[in-house]
Amino acid sequence: MNVAWLAAIVIVGMAAFGFVLYRTGVRARSPGLGSEADAARPAQDQRWRAQAFARTGWGRIASGLGACGFVMWLAFLGLFIWYSSTRPSERSTATGRVHEINNHGHVTYLTASEKATLDAIEGGAVGLVLTSAAIYFLGTRRGRSGPPA
Repeated sequence: MNVAWLAAIVIVGMAAFGFVLYRTGVRARSPGLGSEADAARPAQDQRWRAQAFARTGWGRIASGLGACGFVMWLAFLGLFIWYSSTRPSERSTATGRVHEINNHGHVTYLTASEKATLDAIEGGAVGLVLTSAAIYFLGTRRGRSGPPA
């Protein structure tokens, strides 16, 4: 993978992270005391807890990690489709193209470094999304502003 692709992925990820941090700071406020929504408070407690958590530092971190994971997943899909359409469909041990990928029946062969890059981006995306989900779940489940210390 050349440096331009890696730089583009990092820049898009950082932009998404910054955008999510900006947007999570501008959340709608929950209704004040004495409103009609206070009668439905027990039913909406979980939703309000989630909104309150999204305004905390841990909530912003979770949102940012989730956005970066989503951007990385899109980068993985783009790279997977690009490799699938531009790499040879015959195995060649002389050039090192022995690692196969299968895109709906269309098999192409990658070098070890191309396969490692593809796997690293995929694993990073899944890891970021799962970490984001864990932080969010622990923060809203425990009624605190973040995961347990």
